[in-house]
Amino acid sequence: MERVSRLNRALYSSSAYLRIMVPEFLPQERQRALYLDSDILVTADLAALWDIDMGAFPLWAVQNYSLGDFERQVRAPFPELAAPEDGVYFNSGMLLFNLPVWRAENISERTFKFLDQHSHRLSFPDQDALNAILAGHWGRLDPRWNMQMSNLGVVPSLEAPTLGPADPIAIRSLSGICHFTVKKPWRSDYTGRLGLAWAVEAFRTGWMSLYGAAALLARQTVTRNRARVRRRLGI
Repeated sequence: MERVSRLNRALYSSSAYLRIMVPEFLPQERQRALYLDSDILVTADLAALWDIDMGAFPLWAVQNYSLGDFERQVRAPFPELAAPEDGVYFNSGMLLFNLPVWRAENISERTFKFLDQHSHRLSFPDQDALNAILAGHWGRLDPRWNMQMSNLGVVPSLEAPTLGPADPIAIRSLSGICHFTVKKPWRSDYTGRLGLAWAVEAFRTGWMSLYGAAALLARQTVTRNRARVRRRLGI
């Protein structure tokens, strides 16, 4: 952790930087690795990600569900990078590493060098730094593999995946990887569609007792009903 102790930790803990080091933790013979944030619910078989032809890209990810981020976070503040005008900004909550290419291109070291110089200027340090180093040099996955739940409405405006068309049915049915980017399902004020599914998985995997899961769902139901009453009363 000494490597990241000097970096920007204003909004995120040091652990946010560990994703950059994933290839360093794994044996050299491994060909790919999948990183997932902790605020995620997997709702489909991930085996399809192991069948992707990763080609020459060191990383595959999903475009951030907020348009214009590449210009704001990379091109405008760092013109010296000469980043492409048509660059797309990805979300670092789900990363599929092409380990041989990543290591050959020394991406981890280059990213940390960038962070050493600029982390205190970055809004989302690990994500901004990876986008700066990999500008235009990453594969775009179908948006279903990182559905950023706070902004699903932007999906039709995203760039097309690198390989084949997107799957709109999977998005509508929330089949893939659901990323709770703003509202968190372990909070009593969560009123989204996946509260029950998250609580079931939290209980099934031992992260929450049956009583804890039931109590959480009850609190969320109260919050949801209170919001409905307020809307009807125009409060």
